[in-house]
Amino acid sequence: MVSERVLIGITGRPIAAGKVGASAAVGVGVGYLTALERAGASPVVLSPRTLDVTQARAMLGRVDGLLFLGGPDVDPALYGGTAHPTITGTDIDDDRFEIALARAALDDEVPVLAVCRGIQVLNVALGGTLVADLHGSEGVAAHGRPGAPNGAAENVITLEAGSLLAKTTGVDRITCSCHHHQALDRL
Repeated sequence: MVSERVLIGITGRPIAAGKVGASAAVGVGVGYLTALERAGASPVVLSPRTLDVTQARAMLGRVDGLLFLGGPDVDPALYGGTAHPTITGTDIDDDRFEIALARAALDDEVPVLAVCRGIQVLNVALGGTLVADLHGSEGVAAHGRPGAPNGAAENVITLEAGSLLAKTTGVDRITCSCHHHQALDRL
């Protein structure tokens, strides 16, 4: 008998026609899918579309958790920000989709993991703001350049002894790559 795996909803990214075939598509990086499967979950890709609160809650009622992915910048119109020449890849409809899901997940206490852009979406959903361009900000360490060849900066992270992450990884230090463009401003 096969044990029932938890379903984790993942916010998919639109892919333009011509990139993968004659029609537009929705995709998720294979690394995210593999990591969830290795952790014992079944990933479910959620296709971006306009949602009201009721629809978002209904969608989340079918999954056990939600994963917000990294990706393009969040449109500054959604957090009272101003346009910046380095903001790229925004899609206000995708942003609104993810914000609706974030609000519904928080209201219904659906577990959420927000990676990179995901934490930015979560902050905006809660009324926070973003730093439009992290590069050149005073006092901010290098964060790499998104999309640039070898654009990631590597950071050594010391894990708190006895923490869940330290126990899970079996190490006290890890090296991770970082290539953020935006960051949380006001929470």
